[in-house]
Amino acid sequence: MTEVALSCKCGTLKGVLHDASPSTGTRVVCYCKDCQAFARHLGAHAVLDAQGGTDIYQTLPRNLEITSGAESLACL
Repeated sequence: MTEVALSCKCGTLKGVLHDASPSTGTRVVCYCKDCQAFARHLGAHAVLDAQGGTDIYQTLPRNLEITSGAESLACL
């Protein structure tokens, strides 16, 4: 079982992705306008590839544990 530590840039929000593997998730590249607009809004242009795609690993919510900073989590 592979665990991946996750954190926002400032370190306020932290978590762990449990059981990360090709059999428990799917890697995709998303080219939708929402992902592109979100990256631009955050000033995170580097997450977009040359064609404007965002690399995403999709998994089940039960595999994600937020360990600190949940009160700072918000939607845009």
